[in-house]
Amino acid sequence: MDRKEVDRLVVEFDKLSQVKLKREILVKPSFIGVGAGRCGTSAIYSALINHPGCHLSPIKEVNYFGIRDKETTPTGLTYSEYLSYFLGADHDQVVGEISPAYLTFPESLVNLHKYLPDVKLILTLRNPLERFISQFKHHKNAHGLTSLEAYSTQAIEQFNAGFPNGKNWFSPAKNIYQSLYSEGTKYLLENYGRDKIHVICFHNLVANFSNEMRLLQEFLGLKQHLLPENRTNQSSEEAVDLDLSWETVKSLEAIFYKDIENLSELLGDEFMALTER
Repeated sequence: MDRKEVDRLVVEFDKLSQVKLKREILVKPSFIGVGAGRCGTSAIYSALINHPGCHLSPIKEVNYFGIRDKETTPTGLTYSEYLSYFLGADHDQVVGEISPAYLTFPESLVNLHKYLPDVKLILTLRNPLERFISQFKHHKNAHGLTSLEAYSTQAIEQFNAGFPNGKNWFSPAKNIYQSLYSEGTKYLLENYGRDKIHVICFHNLVANFSNEMRLLQEFLGLKQHLLPENRTNQSSEEAVDLDLSWETVKSLEAIFYKDIENLSELLGDEFMALTER
């Protein structure tokens, strides 16, 4: 980014600051989509942003809590700056954002609860092996990935060696961590309660999008509105080696199956369906 572009952004920031000063009260989100990613969050964002009674942050994936906040990143945003993402909301709108990295990143959930202890939460879940492969396909061009087998083997080796669940967003092991839902779900249940959490399974979203949006609007307290289905962030369909050896599949499933068992103990036996492909 050149100097002129930086200066232009500073001017725009100054204009935003003036708008912020004129607001007596900064609007807080009333709901957060916490993920996991690659589970339909872009389609949900695209649908809700078209609802007249809903105001979403103008960009998806603000990634504030535990990632871009000043408490965890010295050059990050203050909480007041985070609330600037919702300056455009009307007083009678339901306000929210969707950042699918939150669910599987412990620091995000702790800071989310610290600042928004009463917010409603949207969980999006998917068969973890399918989610893992979808993320591989999503990242393959940007990171020169060619073989799912090699990538998966590296992921398993890193995970078994205790590779940390940090901000190494493009590491193979991080992809495994982002397919493990139970720990984050347990924290949210303990700190928010089941009535504040709405779960959407990817296979239900694909099978009957309009019904899932009807249930979501009901949960958020929105008037029913026909929402468009727009799958804006599908994985690349370009040719890629998606062959996995039987041994690698079984190694990944051993990791994921135990987590889905734990998830089912938290949410109900019907969530064992997430192991089906």
